[in-house]
Amino acid sequence: QDTLSPHAALPISPTPTDTVALPAAGTASTDRRGTVAELRGQGWTVPSLVGAGLEPLTVDTAQTAEDVEVVVGWGRDEPTVTVRECRPRIVGAAPEGCASTAPLSTGAQERRLAGGGVYRIVPAGGEDGWTAELTTPQAAYRVEATLPDERADAVLTHLLVSERARVLELGGGDAVEERLERGLERIADAVPRPRG
Repeated sequence: QDTLSPHAALPISPTPTDTVALPAAGTASTDRRGTVAELRGQGWTVPSLVGAGLEPLTVDTAQTAEDVEVVVGWGRDEPTVTVRECRPRIVGAAPEGCASTAPLSTGAQERRLAGGGVYRIVPAGGEDGWTAELTTPQAAYRVEATLPDERADAVLTHLLVSERARVLELGGGDAVEERLERGLERIADAVPRPRG
């Protein structure tokens, strides 16, 4: 039996690229909310879109030689927003996009988020919807949505705020109240203010 000593190593936060506990790709789980919560507990951002009335309909994982990816399809009857979160296999390496997807076309537009951060988007063309990419120091994200283009900023801002809250949550031993207060402040800062 192991006993805790004052010199015992402290538990560390899970690293998302520890793929041991990833659900198998294509796993048909009836508890997709539970799977999303489990992935968040392992250190993935996996932003929740439940507040927007969407449910996680698909939860898949993929691994390439360069990265580990989690893909969540959100919607009501069919996926409307698909978020692909890609993390480099090498801890500390800079994310360079999602290895399993082709880069966005050269016609992609660059947009700046109110809460900081820049993303690239290929706007909707007819029924196709839009595709956007956002890269942060922690991960690369690719979002495909059949929502109007003007909703892209809101979705990407939510994703960025979710990641920042996730980094703070994993990185500190602060009281829950302090983390909640900081999270609310970040959300308030990220929401565009009306002009005039």
